[in-house]
Amino acid sequence: MVASGQPFWWDEAPPQDSTAVLPKQADVLVVGSGFTGLSAAWTLARRGRSVVVCEAGLVGSGASTRNGAHVGAKLRPSLSALTDRFGEAKAVALCREAMAARNYIGDLVESENIACDFAAMPRYTGAHRESDFAGMAKSADLMAKKLGFPIAAVPPAEQDRYVKTDAYHGGTIDHSTAGFHPGKFIKGLSERLQDAGAIIVTRNPVQGIEPDGSGFSVRTAKGTVRAKNVLVATNGYSGPLVQHLRRRIISIGSYIIATEPLGNNRVRDLIPGCGLLGDTRRAASYMRISPDGERIIYGGRVAASEISPELSGPRLKAVLDRIFPDLRSARFTHSWMGFTGFTFDDLPHTGVVNGLHFAMGYCGTSGTSLGVYLGHKTALKILGDQEGRTAFDSLTFETRPFYTGNPWFLSAAVAFFRFRDWAKI
Repeated sequence: MVASGQPFWWDEAPPQDSTAVLPKQADVLVVGSGFTGLSAAWTLARRGRSVVVCEAGLVGSGASTRNGAHVGAKLRPSLSALTDRFGEAKAVALCREAMAARNYIGDLVESENIACDFAAMPRYTGAHRESDFAGMAKSADLMAKKLGFPIAAVPPAEQDRYVKTDAYHGGTIDHSTAGFHPGKFIKGLSERLQDAGAIIVTRNPVQGIEPDGSGFSVRTAKGTVRAKNVLVATNGYSGPLVQHLRRRIISIGSYIIATEPLGNNRVRDLIPGCGLLGDTRRAASYMRISPDGERIIYGGRVAASEISPELSGPRLKAVLDRIFPDLRSARFTHSWMGFTGFTFDDLPHTGVVNGLHFAMGYCGTSGTSLGVYLGHKTALKILGDQEGRTAFDSLTFETRPFYTGNPWFLSAAVAFFRFRDWAKI
């Protein structure tokens, strides 16, 4: 069997095209139709603003329908690391924003009745090295005590309750997490916002944004729009449109496979006590059970540089086989990739540059919930609503000398991390 090169999520919910005509003006123009852009457009349209979303491809066809479909409530840096950088009060505030993001997307799915297989499911994070466990347990205890976060350490002797593998040496179990079908979520949210009056114009890349009186003139492939406000929501697909943002986003490919149907019993024999998994490798490694319980969806970084899904698929399967040797005979049916947006400080950012609003940089961690949440919060800022304020607003959006958007340093860094993971040092 030749694996499909398209995301598993597209089988049931392929990205949608649009026949909408580009208007000549709008209150707000949104660049990008992923989690952030659609969430912002939904909030704005519900408040009576005229909104046009310009998408270079099809609706949500970037990372928003290509990801691992984990819905988390944690930031990439630990509470301890954030405390060292910002002090305890700021660190706690940042972590609480991530918790609020998880609650926001869950509430949105429920209130708008978006059929996207959204379900609470614990996430087990395994210690890739024996030495990792002590630090994980300490971090979990700190989050539980300071934030009331529902996470606990799992000693190696108790690991089989959650996942049956010799690849991990204990870990943590996080009960705040959920899983969903990102393709169905994007489809449902796009339908809701269009019902509210927003316009989505697909196959319409934005080519230039220029100040125009009290607003902006936005040049696109299908014409020019004058908008009072503009939101740039391009994350890992940010190009030269806004160079200030391009110099602060590191676009990194994430690669994923879906196994053939294995049967619910076989999947649950391997993963009896959770629905989502990750581990402490420096090169990303994560998986989940498919919504129907039949497959394992596994993702990670398997090459120093960007490669094709045809090459990444067998490599991902080889790593999955080391975690679960019983799956060596199983095939994979889908192999795909998408670009995530990382930042130099491992934190998401939202703000205004040259009058343009932006929200991006989710660093591959809880980007589903944070993307939706920060899109909503940015929309509130555009509306002048004080509820749009977040703990992320005051962060400095860092770049580095000589960085212009081409991550020339990435191959060496990933190669080093993959060597450390292999050597378990």
